[in-house]
Amino acid sequence: MHSNSIYVLHEYGVPSHYNALIELGLRHNIKIKFRIFSINHILRSTIKFKLKSALNDLSFLLSLPFRKNLNIVLGIAPFNPKLSILLKLLRNHNIFYHTSYTHWDGTVVAHKPRTPKDINLWRDFTKHKTRHIFAVSEKTKQELVNNNFAICDKVTVVNHSYSIPIIPISKNKNNTFIYVGRLTENKGITEILNFFASTPQANLIIAGKGEKINLVKEFDNKYDNIKYVGYINGLTNLLPFYSQADFVIMNSHRSSSWEELFGISIIEGMACGCVPLATDHSGPKEIIQNGINGFITTEGNMPTLLSQMILLKNEKYQEIKTNAINTGQSFHSSIIANKWNPILKNI
Repeated sequence: MHSNSIYVLHEYGVPSHYNALIELGLRHNIKIKFRIFSINHILRSTIKFKLKSALNDLSFLLSLPFRKNLNIVLGIAPFNPKLSILLKLLRNHNIFYHTSYTHWDGTVVAHKPRTPKDINLWRDFTKHKTRHIFAVSEKTKQELVNNNFAICDKVTVVNHSYSIPIIPISKNKNNTFIYVGRLTENKGITEILNFFASTPQANLIIAGKGEKINLVKEFDNKYDNIKYVGYINGLTNLLPFYSQADFVIMNSHRSSSWEELFGISIIEGMACGCVPLATDHSGPKEIIQNGINGFITTEGNMPTLLSQMILLKNEKYQEIKTNAINTGQSFHSSIIANKWNPILKNI
């Protein structure tokens, strides 16, 4: 008999990353509860007057040593030093690890391992302390296995998903592009803005927030073909904007500690009928088959690809759009939920 609760314990708390797990819970009468382990983020919640949420997170952490056999999906970036403390709190519980990271050799991570002891702690965690590992991509799974952090049978690939029904609109190509995401430099936002500023025959819709928001607003005020619609909360509210667009852009640029590990706006846009255009990061490369259901390019070459898409004939566009829709629809949570099934065998 399965326990009636699974706790997702995450540094930030990203429920949308667990749409498929929520779907699985509904099928089996299992409640999915979200908790945050980062004290800094808990404190920020109190500052933002989210006192009830902060108290729930804090009381959950404090209660862990006095409880047993809770089923916990832990989301924590590799080599985060907080793991050693968390393992003490979680020693009496069933741990499942969820990760999207694709560089388990320690080269591109948010937390650099300081000593071999740090690496050994993590290897012991992934190989012996976890009941099962859920990887967001095939690349993540390969990295875990190739770097001796897990055996193949212990890792299941579970992609991110969306949870609402989407019916794509049939329309001809009108050279409207959309960007949805963080407005930061490593998302290539300046490069995108500059291209459309010099290309009035194409339109750009931007949705999101971030450090470049004032720059985006400046371009919105100056150029008629650039429209900033603000931060849009939730896919339901984004649907009207995706439906206006022909293409969805993900112009990610790598840093020493980050690359695009999946790309939720890609699958959402594809499901709505947007052909995806992305740089060659590990996440988008697993979703997009270049020239078949979208297009992949190298960093710095997005303006050239955008120019090519403006000239793309509608007949060819419709062919690729159909493939994009089929791919995007396969990421609905009702389909992806099945990939979480190994968790049921271990609780």
